[in-house]
Amino acid sequence: MGFIISSTATYPAIAYREALMNAFSHADYRIAGPVLVKLYRDKMVISNNGGFIAGITPENILHHQPASRNPLLVEALTRLRLVNRSNLGVGRMFSAFLIERKRPPVIQEIGESIAVTFHQSAINPAFRSLVANVAGLPLNVDELLVLLYLCAHPMTTVHEIAENCMSETKQVHVALDGLSRRGLVEPMGMPGQASWHLSTSVKMKLVDLQAGMEPKEWVLRLLQANPEQGVAIATVIKEAGMSRSSAKRLLEKMRDEGLARMVGKGAAVRWLYGQ
Repeated sequence: MGFIISSTATYPAIAYREALMNAFSHADYRIAGPVLVKLYRDKMVISNNGGFIAGITPENILHHQPASRNPLLVEALTRLRLVNRSNLGVGRMFSAFLIERKRPPVIQEIGESIAVTFHQSAINPAFRSLVANVAGLPLNVDELLVLLYLCAHPMTTVHEIAENCMSETKQVHVALDGLSRRGLVEPMGMPGQASWHLSTSVKMKLVDLQAGMEPKEWVLRLLQANPEQGVAIATVIKEAGMSRSSAKRLLEKMRDEGLARMVGKGAAVRWLYGQ
C-alpha cells in the first residue's frame, strides 16, 4: 500500500500574488522607496508607500467602492492578466486564508504606507472539508468571515459579528441568511433579537473530522483562534482533554519551540500564539 503525500502552502499563492499586485498598482511613486516583502519566522509582510485614498480604511476595504491611484498602471497590469477588472483582489486574498480556517490578513495604514501581514497559521482540515462540500456556489468572503467567527464564538449576535468581521449589520444579515439556507447556522430567540450559532449538523461534522487530532494541534488551533485575549490553561485542559500537568508540559514545550508565549501572573495567566 502506498502513501498519499499532500502539501499545503504556508501562505496561499493567490493571496500573496494579490497583495503584491495591489502594492505595485496602488503605491504612491512620488514617495521614494520600493515595494517591500519581508519574510519572518512566523509571518510575511508586504508594504508599499502611499496611504489609503477615497475614504478607504482597513475596516471597510472589503466593501468600499474600489479606487485607483495609478489607473494607467492598473490598465497595463489588467492587459497582462496580472490583475482583475472586477477588483476582487482583496476578497480573494481573504478567502484564500479563510477557507482553511487560517487567520485572515491584517491590513494596516502606517504613516504614509500600507502594510499587509500574513500570519503563519496551521490549516484546519475539518473546516476546509466542510467548506469544500457545501452545496451550491462557493461561500463568499462575508459568509466565510461569519462562519469562522461562529466557530470561535458559539452564540453571538448580529451586532457582535458586524463589529468583528469588517462588515455592517446589513451585510451580516445577508451572510447569515445565505449560511442559514445552506443549513450551516441557526438562530435562537425572537426574530430581530436572535443569537446565532453553528447548526447541529455542522458541529457534528467538525467533531467527527477532528477526531484523533493530536493535543498539540488542538492547542495550536486554540491559540490561533484567540490571538488577542489568549487562552487559560483551564481551557486547554477542557478542549484538548488533557490533565493539568500534561497541559502545562505541552505549553512549556511549545513556548520553547516559539509557538506559544505566556503573559500575566497567577490566575490571570494566559497563553498566546507565537513568540
